[in-house]
Amino acid sequence: MKTTVVRLAQLSLVSKSTKALATALLSTSVALGAGFAVSSTASASDLAEQSGSGVRVGGGALIKPKYEGSDEYDVYGFPVIIPDFSSDSQFSFFKEYVEINGADDVRFKLLNQGGLTAGPLAGYTFGREEDDGDKLVGLGDVDEGLIVGGFVAYSFDVNASKYTLSSSYHQQVTGDEDGYLLKFSAGVERPLNERLKIKAKVGTTYADEEYFQTNFGVTAQQSLNSRANLAAFDTDAGFKDVFVSLGTDLQLSQSWKLFANVKYSRLLGDAEDSPVIETENQFTGLVGLTYKFDWR
Repeated sequence: MKTTVVRLAQLSLVSKSTKALATALLSTSVALGAGFAVSSTASASDLAEQSGSGVRVGGGALIKPKYEGSDEYDVYGFPVIIPDFSSDSQFSFFKEYVEINGADDVRFKLLNQGGLTAGPLAGYTFGREEDDGDKLVGLGDVDEGLIVGGFVAYSFDVNASKYTLSSSYHQQVTGDEDGYLLKFSAGVERPLNERLKIKAKVGTTYADEEYFQTNFGVTAQQSLNSRANLAAFDTDAGFKDVFVSLGTDLQLSQSWKLFANVKYSRLLGDAEDSPVIETENQFTGLVGLTYKFDWR
């Protein structure tokens, strides 16, 4: 059995602003546990007064593996600037027809009726540099690039909980790299009171052969160039990972909101067996705080 080594002592602060800004998009997907509600002093009537349009400004921090399969972690700090439109605003359709689930998953709901949503998606992937880990030296970089694709999802309510089943297709269309991902997930969202909302999601990711070979394979030439003397490794298409995430959005007061997230994923198949990876267990954590400035 492989042993997971999380080298927290080797955490590094990252100053690449464009990469750090994109990680902020991950804050919309999920959250972390409960236990915060007792600290809030705002009443339900106070919070109702915050229904006007405005803008949320704040910041956060995200910790994630240096690359997919790494046992070392980077910490990203990022600003948050998010328009917050009321239901009667002329821009309120953004809430209904645009959904951000991550840097590579911005969804446009062309179909949105009776719980069924579908449409195109777009995003960006930031690739991988060979100096991201000792095992990568000599393998070359994995290109960043634009992601396009599509999705279909169905949501339904049971008591006070909202359940969502989702599938999506993600294809990189710029850069030298190729390959696609199919993502499947089931999630639930439930408000515990006027201030605290908790979320949970489970899912899996299928990758084609090109994606696997690019991110987890080692060609004969890469094997010769490898400073870590990695053996050549050919890959096939298959399921890449399974994951579970938990999270929360907490309204601390009329203006202050806390969001947080923790996610665990486990690499599978050729991803787990690849000589490139250091551990099959991957963790991501995020926390942030915003303040709402009203426009009225």
